[in-house]
Amino acid sequence: MDRIGFSYYEAVDFDLYFRLVGNPEVMGFEPSRALSRKEALVTFEEALAVNRMFPGYGQFKVFDRTERQFIGLAKLAVTGVDELEYGCLLLPQYWGRGYATEICSRLLVMARADPQYALVTAYVHPDNNASRKVLSKCGFQSVTTGPLNEKLSVMLKEDYRVRT
Repeated sequence: MDRIGFSYYEAVDFDLYFRLVGNPEVMGFEPSRALSRKEALVTFEEALAVNRMFPGYGQFKVFDRTERQFIGLAKLAVTGVDELEYGCLLLPQYWGRGYATEICSRLLVMARADPQYALVTAYVHPDNNASRKVLSKCGFQSVTTGPLNEKLSVMLKEDYRVRT
């Protein structure tokens, strides 16, 4: 049995979402910062709307099936005709336990199963070594690096040209 499960966020899940995006430790490497409750409500509503627009893609709550606990957020969002963006936020008590690699691997399997998509990108702060290591393990390669983030990608189709 898989250790993790995914399900779409629903309106009643705002407090779970806010536990992540309102947490300065979780958001330490994000280009913005920990969000206020008001800011988080706006981004949560936007995420719910995107989830409705692209069935099967968007932001998901992630839970540990064994512990029956909410552990974080996973994102596989449509960003172009043939491109997806991956993202993941975990509560600190779940860091370093292999969840991020498991989440990334599972979402890449999902992405590869859809022939429409050829590329998955991810953005990570250059100093976030743990996330960079996870992405590397999952096959992502650096495309560009800037002061606030590094763009990495993994090709789903061998003949796809990476756009920078």
